[in-house]
Amino acid sequence: AILIYLMRMVKSLLENQSLILEKYLHELIPAVATCIVSRQLCSRPDHDNHWALRDFASRMMAAICKNFHTSTNNIQTRVTKIFSDALKSDKNPLVAYYGAIAGLQELGPEVIKVFILPNISILAEKIDAALDPNNATVSSVEKNAAQQIRTLLVKSVSPVLKAMRDPPDNIEEYKKEFGSLGAPLHSGVEKARRQSGNKPSGGGSSSGSSRSSSQQHGPLSAPRPPQPQKVFNMRVIQEATHQPVRVEPPVAAPPPLPPPQVVSSPLVRTVVLNADGSMPSNQQSSSRSRSHHF
Repeated sequence: AILIYLMRMVKSLLENQSLILEKYLHELIPAVATCIVSRQLCSRPDHDNHWALRDFASRMMAAICKNFHTSTNNIQTRVTKIFSDALKSDKNPLVAYYGAIAGLQELGPEVIKVFILPNISILAEKIDAALDPNNATVSSVEKNAAQQIRTLLVKSVSPVLKAMRDPPDNIEEYKKEFGSLGAPLHSGVEKARRQSGNKPSGGGSSSGSSRSSSQQHGPLSAPRPPQPQKVFNMRVIQEATHQPVRVEPPVAAPPPLPPPQVVSSPLVRTVVLNADGSMPSNQQSSSRSRSHHF
């Protein structure tokens, strides 16, 4: 159980974009590969679900190859060689074959064509030997592994065969080429063809919608001119995306200020001086008369 948590930790490290993992790939890749092709990953392999651990680790290895593979380090080439060597070895148990197939099929259809398809007939013979009821030397773990390999091969190889071969599919040709796995693969390919045939094509719906729109508006109808927008005396505040819009009421203009009042006083008068700064003669006589008056 602790290994699945370690793989989840690896997943978190890969998803953390603030970390630079290129310097530590030589330590991560062997650990992940061990959780894929190892002979035994738990104390009770006949009861514990170590298949889920192998599948999860295979997805993590594919993510490592996708994110860090370059023409200099050739990570995906090295990882593919690890899985292909485990698949071609005659000494490995069926659980290791399952991990190798799971790791290869996560790397894409081209890897399946090159490394899995040529070995299906050999795998079919090993599956038949493990599931033979007269063979008492085979453990329950190996029998379970044979069933898991058959299910995984049908799931991963059927879409590739569907893309490679044109219908109709002859079941006898499948049996001749893939042995006992021919019939399950033939059923998987036919099922994949039925599923792809039932999907509606997006082009037909778009053409139908365009045809209906042309019937409604006419093929040569001009586009509708833009309508002028009405301007309202209000201020709109957009708070955030997907949030309701709050509309504030219009702000009333302040009332105009009254004109300044001019207060006339008999003691205040305007005097215009001459160019040299002296007071005019009429203003001087007027000021002297006022001073005598007071």
